[in-house]
Amino acid sequence: MSRKEFEELECKLLQETEVLRTLRSEYERAHNIYLSELAADCERSEGSGRQEALRESRQNKLSDDEFYAERALNSQRKIVAALTLQYNNALEQL
Repeated sequence: MSRKEFEELECKLLQETEVLRTLRSEYERAHNIYLSELAADCERSEGSGRQEALRESRQNKLSDDEFYAERALNSQRKIVAALTLQYNNALEQL
């Protein structure tokens, strides 16, 4: 690997690590919002059928948001892990 290729790999690893940090924050935010909704639901008294349907719809959306944020985070972790391995291997060859 040339020095230029190594520097490009290093730059890519830094960029993807920043994306990982952002996705981690987004997941933590989605997770906390979902948990807050569930906690609030425990304190709430049962409402009308319409209110319950709206509550369930909101919880489903928040659950989906958390799921997709976690999936994106896990995918990005794999990308960073692969780049880190590639980077470490390249370091050994320099």
